[in-house]
Amino acid sequence: GPNTAKAAEALGLRIDVRVPSPECPSMSMALDSFLRDACKKSSK
Repeated sequence: GPNTAKAAEALGLRIDVRVPSPECPSMSMALDSFLRDACKKSSK
């Protein structure tokens, strides 16, 4: 969630998947979306 993202950013980590969001309310949905987008980009 937002607190985890803040803590990770404070440590200098990059956040690629933010949950919850309006498009992806769960981590499994967010990962599915992220991986689908990554596969589309790599196949170009």
